[in-house]
Amino acid sequence: MPDASTTALVTGSSRGIGAAIADALRDRGVRVIGHSTRVSGEDMIAADFAEPIAPQLLWEEALDLADGHIDILINNAGLFEANPLDVSDIQWLDAREDTLRINLTSAAQLSRFAVRHWLAEDTGGRIVHVASRAGHRGIRPITGTMPRPRAACWRCTRPSRGNMRAKAS
Repeated sequence: MPDASTTALVTGSSRGIGAAIADALRDRGVRVIGHSTRVSGEDMIAADFAEPIAPQLLWEEALDLADGHIDILINNAGLFEANPLDVSDIQWLDAREDTLRINLTSAAQLSRFAVRHWLAEDTGGRIVHVASRAGHRGIRPITGTMPRPRAACWRCTRPSRGNMRAKAS
């Protein structure tokens, strides 16, 4: 069971599932550093994942708030916007790239920063990716692009588990 010395970074924690995760962790004595796109406050950092530099800046600021150590990363931030097929190519690509950057690339970057942090400290940690069932079972192409990047994130980080386990043994 985590204790007061355990620190978690929870993305997308200003509302919904992320807020519930943050509250549940706090109830268990975990120090939570939250993230949202715009809201900032005590132990809450604003970072817009549509900006490529945002995950790095979030990680660095969270490490500063956490006195240099984060034990748990929960990648919860996500975007769902319908992306109709009948818009212009550039509109469709822009929307698709924003969704990928927010739902996949930012989580991959943060996961990389976390693993590198734990390897440098010779400690372990936990990464949790929040995704819907649609990410595991597929979804009709007309309904949007959120589930696919979330499933890709989950699948892309599975090999890291083996690398971290091998390091720990």
